[in-house]
Amino acid sequence: MVAISNEALEWLDRAEQAREVAGQLTDPGASRAVLQVADTFDRLARAAVARAAVRKRKLPTKSEDRTHDFSRPSLTPTQGAVRQEDENGRAQGADGGGGRGTA
Repeated sequence: MVAISNEALEWLDRAEQAREVAGQLTDPGASRAVLQVADTFDRLARAAVARAAVRKRKLPTKSEDRTHDFSRPSLTPTQGAVRQEDENGRAQGADGGGGRGTA
């Protein structure tokens, strides 16, 4: 269920109040005008929910800050990628080879 912001709830409350007023009016033109205002309040409530959803997606939670994104390669080397230099200064992989596939 989507959490509704306080701002959206306020707009929805105003829309409900406007519909109550429109129901009490005897002039059809005035009633239509107030119902249009209520519809505008509903649109403002939807916009407030959309803005809140965008803000929520843009701001990571504290737990997301601490998790690792496993979809991207890590910058830390794995054990198989550890390289050492031999006595001549040439880089060798963990298997002792030169890492170039030569025999």
